[in-house]
Amino acid sequence: MKLELPAERRLPHPDRMVDAILTETPQRKPVRPARVYWISGLVAAAAAITATAIGVSVLGSGARIQVGTPPLTSSTLGSVAPSPGVSTPSSASATPSATTQPSAQPTRRSSPTSSPSRTAVPAKPVVNPIGTSMRFDNLVVTVSQTKWNEVLGLQVEAEVCIVKLPANASSETIPIGWDPWTVTTSAGTVRPELPSAAQPPQDLFPKDGSYQVHECATGWIPFPGVRGPAAFTKINYGNELGNRATWLPTATTAPIGQLVKVPYLDVTASGTMAGGDVYAILVETCVRALPPGTPSSGLQLRRDAWTLSTSEGTVTTSDPIHFPIPLPTTYPEADRLNVGECASGWIPFGAGHDTAVFAINYHNSIGGSVVWDPRT
Repeated sequence: MKLELPAERRLPHPDRMVDAILTETPQRKPVRPARVYWISGLVAAAAAITATAIGVSVLGSGARIQVGTPPLTSSTLGSVAPSPGVSTPSSASATPSATTQPSAQPTRRSSPTSSPSRTAVPAKPVVNPIGTSMRFDNLVVTVSQTKWNEVLGLQVEAEVCIVKLPANASSETIPIGWDPWTVTTSAGTVRPELPSAAQPPQDLFPKDGSYQVHECATGWIPFPGVRGPAAFTKINYGNELGNRATWLPTATTAPIGQLVKVPYLDVTASGTMAGGDVYAILVETCVRALPPGTPSSGLQLRRDAWTLSTSEGTVTTSDPIHFPIPLPTTYPEADRLNVGECASGWIPFGAGHDTAVFAINYHNSIGGSVVWDPRT
C-alpha cells in the first residue's frame, strides 16, 4: 500500500521560532490533570454500583437474615452470585448495608408488679402414720402409739416440743394442752376429756400449760368417747398458729394366703375367683379373744369389713353385681362368734374382667387392719 503525506507548508521565520521555543521558561503553577479526578470518580461510582448490585442480588435471591445470627461479611456477600434481571438503583443511598435488618422480635410482657388478690385458704393437714413426728416452724408434734381401756377409752401418746417462739409472741412461753387434739370416728369428732370417775394416770398429757423454748409436754391424752381400740379413722392436731396434722392407723400388708393376727382375731385371705362381672375372694376370720364388753352372744363379724382396691377405685360388698357366678360357699353377711369359732367362705364383688384388683382390704372397729396383695 502506498502512503501519501500532506503537502509541505512553509513557516514564516522558522529560525526565530526555534530560538523562542528553546529560550522560553514556563511560569504556571503545577496543576493536577483533570483526568485524575475523572478516573477517581469513575472508580468510586463503579464500586458503589457493584455493592448495590450485590446487595440487591442478596435480597432478591431469597436470602434472609435471622435474628441472632452474625452480620453478613464481605466473604459471605462475595459467595452469592448476582441474580439476572435485577435493576441497579440510581441512588447510592439505597445501597443496602451488610448488617442484620430490624426484625420483629417476640413481644415480652413483664409480669405484673402487683399480684392478684387471694382469699386466705386454711392449710390442709399433713397426713402421717402413727409413730411419726411432724415438724412445724415453732413446734415438733409426735403421735407415738395408742391404747384403749373401758374407763379412759382411746388413749393417744403424744409429745409437743417448742422449737422457737413465734415472731409476734407476746411472752416467753407457748400454751400447750388438749384443745388442739381431736379423734375422728365413724360417728363424728371426739374431743379429749377425763371421766369424772377415772383416776388420772401419772403420765397424763398436761391438759393446760405453758412451755418455753426447748421444753416438751408429753403423755397420754384420753378420748373416752371412742368405744374400741381401733374404732377411729384418724387423730387430728390443729393449733392457733395454723399448724395442722393428721395421723392414720397403719395397716399390716401380707401376701395372699398369709394368716394375720390382729387384735382378738386371726384373719386370712387365701384365694380369688373371677367370672362375669364378679371378683370373689376366699376369706376366713377366727375369734381368738373377746374385747371387753362383748355380749354373751359373741363378737359380731360383718362382711362389709372387706373391700377391694381396684383400677376403678374402692369396690365394696354393697356395689351391684349384674352377672353373678356360682360360689362353693359364701361368707356370712353378719354373724356372732365366740372364742375358737370361725367364719369362712367366698365374698363376691362387682368388679368385671377389665378391672384390675390391686389389694384386698380388711378393716374392723376393734383394731384389725390388713391389706393382702392378690398379685403375689
